[in-house]
Amino acid sequence: MQSLKNINKKNNSFAYFPGDKENTNSELGNKIDNKSLKKYKRESEIQNRKFIDQIVKLNNHREEATRRALIESGILADYERKQYGLDNGKSYYPDFISNIHIRVNEKKKQIDKQIIFEPHTDFSKKYVEKYEEFSKKYKNFYIIFIIPKKNYDHLSENQINTLNSFSDIWSIENFTNKEEDIKKSKNQIKEKIRKLKNNQKLKAYLR
Repeated sequence: MQSLKNINKKNNSFAYFPGDKENTNSELGNKIDNKSLKKYKRESEIQNRKFIDQIVKLNNHREEATRRALIESGILADYERKQYGLDNGKSYYPDFISNIHIRVNEKKKQIDKQIIFEPHTDFSKKYVEKYEEFSKKYKNFYIIFIIPKKNYDHLSENQINTLNSFSDIWSIENFTNKEEDIKKSKNQIKEKIRKLKNNQKLKAYLR
């Protein structure tokens, strides 16, 4: 277990396995140094997976801002790699499954949860129901939605209460799909990650 306060700021490795979506679980560990990088590359070759430490292409500029914020914060993550089946026959591919874990109190018990960062704009009823179902079925995860402030301002009180019951919402200014807004968005996300690291109640740690 590695305290988030002791992160090596020079560690900018960011592991992605794009394009090879699967439903298995894997953990990358605390750091990806040269020795570990070779090890994971060998393992990836054995399993016919392509390993890269920088993503080639993301779906949009909001995801790119999130990716850069995580990299610069020393956070590792898988990008849209694992598939999680839901009871309604559908499935969910989380955007960024990070190696940040937190401890939350549920029914007077402390439960460790792995954080998923989900840059998102659509909070229609069906999407909220999907995320809620995922959170109920896979209790070892905790979703942080990263959304444009203007979208957050248009959410109803009921939507916000529902989302807050199983996740957290980060409202970001200038969180657009424009390349020129990436840096501004990235810096805001980095600041929220910094506050997450220092949140004594959540007791965040790397794994």
